[in-house]
Amino acid sequence: MMNNKDFIDAIYKKYNDSETINDKFYKQKIGQKNHVPVYLIIACVCIIAISSSISFADNYLNFFKKSGTATVENNEIEMAIKDNYIQNVDMNYCKSKKVGVKVDSISMDSNRLYIVLNFQFDKSLQDNFDNFLFQDILITDDNNNLIFSFDNKIYQDFCKKHNIDITQKKIYKTSFSYNIIHKSKKNATYIYYFNTDDIFPKSKKLCIFFNSLILLSGSEDHSNLAANKVINGKWNLELNIKDSFYNRKSTLYTNKLDENLGEINLSINNITSTLVFNNSTNFQIEDIYIKDEKNNKYNMQNFYALKKDKITSDFDLPQDIKDSSLILHIKTNIFEKDIILKKE
Repeated sequence: MMNNKDFIDAIYKKYNDSETINDKFYKQKIGQKNHVPVYLIIACVCIIAISSSISFADNYLNFFKKSGTATVENNEIEMAIKDNYIQNVDMNYCKSKKVGVKVDSISMDSNRLYIVLNFQFDKSLQDNFDNFLFQDILITDDNNNLIFSFDNKIYQDFCKKHNIDITQKKIYKTSFSYNIIHKSKKNATYIYYFNTDDIFPKSKKLCIFFNSLILLSGSEDHSNLAANKVINGKWNLELNIKDSFYNRKSTLYTNKLDENLGEINLSINNITSTLVFNNSTNFQIEDIYIKDEKNNKYNMQNFYALKKDKITSDFDLPQDIKDSSLILHIKTNIFEKDIILKKE
């Protein structure tokens, strides 16, 4: 396992080396300095009950509305609240080293996973504390799928412990970001956003465990360990997933071979809709939107990202759309066209 300084340096190196199209259509996301590409591997302890209220989700949304921050995540949470696609979690704090942790709420579809963690400290936090890092966090499910890990060594140890053949596990590339949405002297509420271009497993349980917690100071140099505090302990959280998450359905629209974009896939999910196509030519996107059969127009949600040879972008389409085909309109510095996407 990497030491703390190497770990923090690696995170910021990965972010700085990531490829993102940075033009007028890219809007910086909340916590973008913490937005890191990592590997998602599709392949532990407090049992909880499911709460039906959406009070925490409302509080979360109100926080961003009051702050005046408009983000992709904000739009997605608003849609999840509207569709009652938020699971609030009723669980006790898991305490270690005078730090309690519990899950407040989650939302999960085929491409997105949101986890809200609530921290309780016996001692007051320093005034310049502004965020967390989890060096050894693992997120697994009821089938021992590894949903997330920072470090391959941690994943290998997990597979060894559970007699899992690591060669049989497919590795996906995903991204995550994180941000604190509330903090006081002895409490902090923290949200993790996970995004994958592939498909999350239909998990019925999630298990979150980590043994170290790095409290970042307000310093610009987060690798300055003298300004940060590391708490070593053991936190294991297990939660049941409500059936609408693991019984979720996605609608796929495709165009198998466009001369400019190659294979195009539009996946319509509960939280968001994701468009993926090949970056087969060197062009800059000037405008992009989707139209349905009634000529309703759906704009891109503020940004698109380049990941090696793929371009991805998110759209706010209704999850229950019934159209047999959709139109993708794209304008670049080289061409402008309408492309028909057929329902699979």
